[in-house]
Amino acid sequence: MHGGDPAPEASGPVARPRRPGRAEQQIRDAIARGEFDDLPGAGKPLPAELLSRDEHWWIRQFAEREQTPGSAFLPAALQIRKEVQTLAERVAVMTTEASVRRTVLDLNARIRAEILLPTSSIVLGVGEQDEQDVVDGWHRAVAARRAATVREAADRAAAVPAPRRGWRRWLWGPGQG
Repeated sequence: MHGGDPAPEASGPVARPRRPGRAEQQIRDAIARGEFDDLPGAGKPLPAELLSRDEHWWIRQFAEREQTPGSAFLPAALQIRKEVQTLAERVAVMTTEASVRRTVLDLNARIRAEILLPTSSIVLGVGEQDEQDVVDGWHRAVAARRAATVREAADRAAAVPAPRRGWRRWLWGPGQG
């Protein structure tokens, strides 16, 4: 070699002593200052969801914390299928025919959009819902609810005892009290 440079060894590059990086140095300084003392969860075991090999634990935790139904994470085709299945129950509790019609129109618009431009490879498997059929079902549900309310009121009225007649009526008779 030239100029008296030492020849590199055949085994590989020379190892330099490692200096701690800036982040490591800041962590050491924070530990020395006691900034990691009294952290929440210190000395407690890790939650089970962190110990499991479930890579979606954070999604479940988010849904639980935000009280989000699991169906919100489904692909659009499956969400629409689920909405079609529960349509009768959802509209049965609505108070106006206009809200029922709006719900059906919105659902049909999303069905059309999913058919024309699928958002996933999942087959939709449902068609548009007949607005008038859904409204007729809603009218039947409202009528059944009203009939049940009338029956309950009649049952409550029948259960109330007749008013007691005063002692004067008992003593003198029905026409003189």
